[in-house]
Amino acid sequence: MRPTSFAAAAVLALAAVHPALAGNSGLLGAIKREATKAAGSNSGLPAGDVQNALSVFRAVRTAAAAVRPPSPKAEETPGPAAATTFDAPDAIADEPTAAGFAEPAPVNYSSREIHRPQDLRFSETMSARKKALEQFGKSPCDACEGGYQYDTSVRHLVAGWTRQDGAFEQKVGAMHVGESFNWRGATTSGLFRVESEAPIGPFPCKQVRYVLTRGKQSADRLGLFCFGKREYSTLDEWIEVF
Repeated sequence: MRPTSFAAAAVLALAAVHPALAGNSGLLGAIKREATKAAGSNSGLPAGDVQNALSVFRAVRTAAAAVRPPSPKAEETPGPAAATTFDAPDAIADEPTAAGFAEPAPVNYSSREIHRPQDLRFSETMSARKKALEQFGKSPCDACEGGYQYDTSVRHLVAGWTRQDGAFEQKVGAMHVGESFNWRGATTSGLFRVESEAPIGPFPCKQVRYVLTRGKQSADRLGLFCFGKREYSTLDEWIEVF
């Protein structure tokens, strides 16, 4: 077999194995050179298909190894992602919390637990402000129980108001947003004003503000009145909740 025949056979053999490399001019040249060398080295051997085939095989193998592109690096298989940790909430609210209501907003609202307005509870901050207003309006009183009187006792200080149970709450329930009244305490002047009318769950409510002023000093807090049943009562009425 002539060198050119070896070269042609090598090209055909490689193209069958790897068609994409058969069109590579550098590869063709390498195959031709190796095929020629193989033919020359076998020129003294008896011609035969077996020997010719072996020569072509060796030529293709040698040439392909010389120009074979580097094997791509194996892609690194990423390990399992690190688990994300988070702090679970103490409880998952199934209904709006304080953020969903006008201030002063309850911190324990749930229709499953709140059956009457007096079941509502408020934050320590709100409770502290209520206490601070009471202290601001506190003054000694020899004739008073405990030796002190409180200018926040609105129902007992507004002239002309009856002290009948529920009368003060019903008066507030009839007021509209923006309406107010004043009173005079022992050491301060008081102002009561309806700030808004926003329900809490099924209860109609009024958000109010108490203000006490003494000279250039003043203190205030928010309050809440809602319409519903008192404990052990079957009647709906206005109740001072906070």
